[in-house]
Amino acid sequence: GIPFQLSPSTVAEALRDTDGLLVVDEADAIAQAKDRRKLAELIKHLSDMGAAFKLLVVGIAETGDMLTGAHPSVQRCLKETKLNRMLESELELIITEGAAKIKPDFEDEAVAAIVKLSAGYPHFTHLLALKCAEEAIASEKWFIVRGDVKSALKKAVDDAEGSLKRVYDAATRSHSTDMYKEILAAACFAAKASDEFRAANLRHAIEKRTGREISQQALNNFLKRLISERDETILRRVAKGIYRFNDPRMPSFIRMALGIMD
Repeated sequence: GIPFQLSPSTVAEALRDTDGLLVVDEADAIAQAKDRRKLAELIKHLSDMGAAFKLLVVGIAETGDMLTGAHPSVQRCLKETKLNRMLESELELIITEGAAKIKPDFEDEAVAAIVKLSAGYPHFTHLLALKCAEEAIASEKWFIVRGDVKSALKKAVDDAEGSLKRVYDAATRSHSTDMYKEILAAACFAAKASDEFRAANLRHAIEKRTGREISQQALNNFLKRLISERDETILRRVAKGIYRFNDPRMPSFIRMALGIMD
């Protein structure tokens, strides 16, 4: 027989009189756009019914429609609350207060390196500090220096959120060239001042990293794999010659993956 499936409208009908709240955490990890759209449809049906049941959708994205599959009519049903990245001083407290409870201690340069790599995201701060502490405790070392942070990067990358690693690996997989890795590393630097960057700035950053000139046509050939106007690729075209990372955490992950601490 045909397997029974719950549609967004069926679920909404079942929940409409329930006074409750469903928290959908890490919604950015929902891989399929069709599944995000189903979530959006559920929100819309509940809203249209005036239901008591509410959804709180939590995730990392530039706008709410990125978490709900850009459903055309759901925006009026949403109230967006955008959280800014954490301050450096706040990230420093995560490390120093954690270290005070368990030991070992972190030297100031090690704290600064972790904070810089984290770029405002506490996930990376927790992850890097944890891996440094695990290594230090295993080797009975009670003072973590900047070099220990670099040594911990590989383990941190292995334990980072799977979606970041999958997208990065798919974008850079090539048996014949490391150019995809070089382009994305350069994009991290091109996007430093702002989340968005221009093609000319990307070319300059690539030439600075590799020491070789690259024409726009040659760069475009590589960008075909990396860029689209949707969220399936690692980079997004926001306007002609202007790009940004689809996931704002990706520059931090790339610097960790390539061991770039400066």
